Amino acid sequence: AREYVGVALCFVALYSLLPHKELRFILYAAPLLNAGAAAALAHLFARLPPRNAKTAGRRTAAVLGRAAIAASLAGSLALACCFTAAARLNYPGAHALLALHASSPPRGTRGPRVHVGVEAAISGVSRFLELPPPWQYSKAEGLAPAQLTRFSHLLTGANDDATRDLPGFELAHVERGFTRVAMRPPFLLTEPKINVLRRRKEGAVGRAAAAATEGDYFL
Repeated sequence: AREYVGVALCFVALYSLLPHKELRFILYAAPLLNAGAAAALAHLFARLPPRNAKTAGRRTAAVLGRAAIAASLAGSLALACCFTAAARLNYPGAHALLALHASSPPRGTRGPRVHVGVEAAISGVSRFLELPPPWQYSKAEGLAPAQLTRFSHLLTGANDDATRDLPGFELAHVERGFTRVAMRPPFLLTEPKINVLRRRKEGAVGRAAAAATEGDYFL
């Protein structure tokens, strides 16, 4: 098992030299580290004295050792469940897009035209979630507020001041996402992460839509 752990540590060390670091770059080392930890725990368990040892000290060590191993396994399982629950809340962009799909079915041949902002794009929105035409999607960046009126729906960051009060749009949905762990229930705290904005009727957009710069922003 030492060889596996050594390979995993070298892998992490090499990736640590990169200026741009993300957790997903080193997740491939996790199985090797888990295998090393399991081998070490099995080795410790094999060296424990039997529970029916002759001396009281060895019997105590046998009980305490087995209790410590059981506690470590239970703690590992609890942490895995906690991290899994937190990860489920860590993709508000994807959940916001799914909520949009459920609430805005296409009408006629011209379907919804969705602009995906940066905050939504980095928090779960991908091609795998897109629906076929007449749905249209765009991740174009740097668009002026007038250009956003070309879209029927916007997925924006909840703290994006530029689109919070965008003329011609109304708030349709707020998706919350994971923010931190608390010591008291609810243990996993969330806060608003992604806003789904819906364009009002064409008449409410007024001249802003006409002022939109011509161009194809859709993917």
